[in-house]
Amino acid sequence: MRTLRDRYKNREFYSWELDPDGRVRTALKIHGTYTGRWASAKSITGSGRNLQNTPKETRVFYIPDEGYIFIEMDLSQSEARIVAALAKDLEWLREFDTIDQHTKVAALLFHLKPEDVDPKTHRQIGKRVAHASHYMLGWKLLSEIVGCPAKEAKRLKKRYFEIRPNVKKVWHKFILTEIKRKRVIKTCFNRVMQFFGPFFDQLVTDATAAEPQSTSASYLNDALARIYDEIPEFEFALQVHDSILCQVPDDVATITRVVARMKALTEQEINVRGVRFTIPAEFTIGYDWYNGVEVEDINKIAEYREEARKKFKEYRCSIANFSKTTESTQAETKPRSSSTCG
Repeated sequence: MRTLRDRYKNREFYSWELDPDGRVRTALKIHGTYTGRWASAKSITGSGRNLQNTPKETRVFYIPDEGYIFIEMDLSQSEARIVAALAKDLEWLREFDTIDQHTKVAALLFHLKPEDVDPKTHRQIGKRVAHASHYMLGWKLLSEIVGCPAKEAKRLKKRYFEIRPNVKKVWHKFILTEIKRKRVIKTCFNRVMQFFGPFFDQLVTDATAAEPQSTSASYLNDALARIYDEIPEFEFALQVHDSILCQVPDDVATITRVVARMKALTEQEINVRGVRFTIPAEFTIGYDWYNGVEVEDINKIAEYREEARKKFKEYRCSIANFSKTTESTQAETKPRSSSTCG
């Protein structure tokens, strides 16, 4: 039911009208949220939509200009790292660089070996349980998010706080004290967020989410400003909460130089309530916004570029063949023509 509802909500993303020049635009609101996260909406001309909420399956329709390639930079588990710092859990913070945290949590939640964790089920549930627990979401909402009985949601949440006791004992305790006393949360970037209204669950959830989300947003926005000023080849396309999408000229030397420079300009040390750390930046390159190839080694850009080109071509060919099959079936006059895609 949840999948059907999501698909119904996503139908609008397949029916947008393009601007006369073949582009789709959005208006970025740099003060769109109280945390400093950007928001987006229709452009000032009335075209386009909220591109930040573009579903993954529709991102394949977005392509760079001819002669260019997309680079997407994503902050690696930024909010979770910030939560670890707020919880004063230094061991957890160090583990991010060596252990997949969602896999570890899933293994502990379901009493599995890490190698037995299914990435599409156990890991996704572990990720959602962690997120819900960090931001003090109730077990009823967790039950809906995960799609499990209420009893199981209670167990998962209780077990998570056994795995990460400092989240509740240190960070949540601090947040509740601050909200009761001052109704104010201040981040290491000096953003001050004030919370009004009755002391109900929603206010607590908003206040708890405020510092990790705001800190992550400020970290990314500061990096974007440095990148924009210092990399002339960088052409900004979109910012999506923890990631930046851009296009650059499609040649190996330029891609290599831009990725290396973006990484250096982004990975700056921050101090979150006395805990110093950096948030790593991860990169993908591709010829559409969906079929990107992860950059694991800066010295292998040429290989990743060819892999991205191959994925892009294969996807386009599959779409072309599907269209031919559909047309042939509808006409019912001749057999399917063979593909011209090599």
